[in-house]
Amino acid sequence: MFLCLALFPRLLSSALAADRHVRYAIGLPGVYRGMLVGFLAVAALIAIAVWWYAVLNPPWPLIFASFWTVIVIGIAYRDLFRASIELSSDNEHVEWKGVFLHGRTSLWGLRRIRPSRFDPYRYQVIERANGRSVLVWTPLPISRGNFRSFSRALQERNPGIKVQLGWWERLSHALPRCWTVASQLWRR
Repeated sequence: MFLCLALFPRLLSSALAADRHVRYAIGLPGVYRGMLVGFLAVAALIAIAVWWYAVLNPPWPLIFASFWTVIVIGIAYRDLFRASIELSSDNEHVEWKGVFLHGRTSLWGLRRIRPSRFDPYRYQVIERANGRSVLVWTPLPISRGNFRSFSRALQERNPGIKVQLGWWERLSHALPRCWTVASQLWRR
């Protein structure tokens, strides 16, 4: 009996240590980083070609080239320097990593998790009490389900975090169950 009492704290601490880290990632982050940089490189080459054509044939192509350049720069800034594709958390801190971005904050410094106002279908926002909010890329229904689990785990550790999931998030979580039911009905 004394042996069980002596081992119980160790068993409990090992169980808590196993539950300490929670991780969210979009599939293989290295693959997504490469794809994103490749896509933006192609968009930059197209922008260069559009500017070359615009300089040779003004004035309307110049307006189109200006809009194209602004759009490509905006997407590049958001995806390379603002969006996170990998999150991890222990009992005290939350870390995020993007293509060129990484950071760490206290779990108790988080206020709210909500959909992005600009693009709620692909981005979620983690608001911090001090500092800039963290933009999280959730492009696939599978990654949205993982992000939902991640945000719930954060909320369990810090009940002060308000989690607000948009209708698209709730729908994407429910769709795989609908597909399963539909496929079972189809087989009958």
